Amino acid sequence: MNIKGSAKILFVFVAVIFCGCVYYNTFFLARKSYKRAEKLRKKAGGDNIPSAATSLYEKAIEKSSKVLAYYKETDYVDDALFLLGMCFTRMGDYTKALRKYNELLSNFPESEFAQDARYWRSVCLYYGGEEEIALDSLEAIAEDN
Repeated sequence: MNIKGSAKILFVFVAVIFCGCVYYNTFFLARKSYKRAEKLRKKAGGDNIPSAATSLYEKAIEKSSKVLAYYKETDYVDDALFLLGMCFTRMGDYTKALRKYNELLSNFPESEFAQDARYWRSVCLYYGGEEEIALDSLEAIAEDN
């Protein structure tokens, strides 16, 4: 085998490995941005979101959305949905957050994030003006536990 043939084989091998990891790397970067945003938010006092944290939440939203758009068949879809819900919750967009939590619960009821999604769904309902529904939802969660 000549050098060109070896280079082609190496290129194909690297491309296959890289493509298989792209969805993980995309989600990894989303989660990393979210964690950095959370650190900044907590350092600022919890409810005050610094602009740097907002920027990081937006990056996490962008990357998580890519996982949903391009890698629907991967194991990270429920992770990405939950992360999107959390980013929207932290940014105060309770309608979008609620949509993501509902999507997670509808499509992945057995997900490791389902219980947390139910809780945060209730929080979004409450802050979205649906206090009665939120309280009923929290009571249902308490009964299940």
